[in-house]
Amino acid sequence: MPPWRTYEIADERVIPLGHECAVLVYTGPAYRDGDEPAFVALMSSVYTRHDGAWRLALYQQMPVPSRTDD
Repeated sequence: MPPWRTYEIADERVIPLGHECAVLVYTGPAYRDGDEPAFVALMSSVYTRHDGAWRLALYQQMPVPSRTDD
């Protein structure tokens, strides 16, 4: 897939899961070049602390369906 031209992160929250683990949840649109509509998703990233540094352990995204006026 081509890279994102631009993206936004909104409604971000950190959910601590103890001292060594946390989840970052957020939403946002991303745009590619051209006339494609925005890709909007709900996302979560799980981080764990290893040797004093935070490392990504798991990333998940779920597309938000576009609304239609029926």
